[in-house]
Amino acid sequence: MSDISNITPEIESGIRTAIRSLYPEEQFPVYIYPTLEDILQKSLLNRLNKNDKVLLFRKAKTERHLLVEKYCSIKILIDQDPNTLVLMYLPMVTRYVKRRCVYKNTDRVKDITQEFVLILLKGKLKKIWEKYQQSKKLSEFSAFFVVSMRYIVENIIRDMSPKYTLPGQNRLKQMPKKSELNFSQELIIQTEISRFNMVLSMYYKKRSKIELLLKLKYGLPIFRHDVIKWSENTTEEEIKILRTVSRTKSINDVYAAVSPIMNRIEKKKNKANSLVRWIHKRKVELITLMNKMHSSPVYDSNTFETLVSLYYYKYNLNNREKKNETYI
Repeated sequence: MSDISNITPEIESGIRTAIRSLYPEEQFPVYIYPTLEDILQKSLLNRLNKNDKVLLFRKAKTERHLLVEKYCSIKILIDQDPNTLVLMYLPMVTRYVKRRCVYKNTDRVKDITQEFVLILLKGKLKKIWEKYQQSKKLSEFSAFFVVSMRYIVENIIRDMSPKYTLPGQNRLKQMPKKSELNFSQELIIQTEISRFNMVLSMYYKKRSKIELLLKLKYGLPIFRHDVIKWSENTTEEEIKILRTVSRTKSINDVYAAVSPIMNRIEKKKNKANSLVRWIHKRKVELITLMNKMHSSPVYDSNTFETLVSLYYYKYNLNNREKKNETYI
C-alpha cells in the first residue's frame, strides 16, 4: 500500500491540511498563492524516501505534519527543490509584474517574469535566503522575498528599456541622483514603517479611506475590519466587493466598481475618475511627507509602493489579532 499511485482522498486531504498548517491562509492566501497546495503536494510525493512513504499512509495526523515540514519547509525547498518554491511564488510575481507594466511594457510581462525566474534559479534565491538568515528575521520570509522581488523586477525592466538618448536626457543625467533606501535591512524597514504610520495618523478621519484605497490600488489583501473601520454602514455585499474586486480587475475597473459604494456611504455623486484623482493626490502628498523626513528624496511611485506593501504585508498579515480572519 506504500505505492504513491494508491493515495486515497483521505490521505490527500490530510497532506493538504498539513501543508496549510505549515503555510497558513493568513500569510499565504489562496488568491495570491492559488497553486500552493498542488505544487507542494507534488513536490512532497516526488521526493519521499521509502521509509517516509510508509509513514505517509498511516492515519496519524502528527506524522503527516512532520513529513510535510521535513520535505516542504522553505529552507528544505531552497536546498532540495528550488523550482517548487519559485512556482509557489510565481502567481504573486506575475501579479506584481502585470501591475508594474500596466501602462508600458505590457507586451513584456512574460519576458520579465521568465527572466526573474531564471535569475532566482541561477543562485539569487539562495542569496535572498542567506540575507534573510543574516537579518533579525522579525518578518516572515515572504515579506523579505517581496522586497527582493521588487528590486530584481525593477532592474530587469530598466535593463530592457531602450538605450538610445532622448532629447534632454543628458540634462537629466546631470541632475542629482535620488538617494536609495535599502529595504533589505530590518532597521530601515522598521524606521520607515514607523514614519509612514505617523504620517498616516495626520489624516485623522480620512486615514481609513486612504488605507482602503491604497490597498485596492496595489492589490493588497483587504480584511473585513478594514472596511468596517472606514464605514460601519456597508452592506455584506459591499464588503464582499471591496474585499475581492482587485483580484480579477484592472485598477480602473476596480475604482469603477468601488465608486458607487463610496458615493452611497459618503452621499456623493462622483464618477470613478474622481476617486482615481483623489487617491492619486493623497499618494503624492504621502510621498512628499515621507521624503521630508530625509535629507534628500528617497521615494518615488515605485519605492512608495514597496513601502505600502511592506507596511501591510509585513505587519498586518502577520498580526495575531487578525489570525482567524479569512480573505473570502
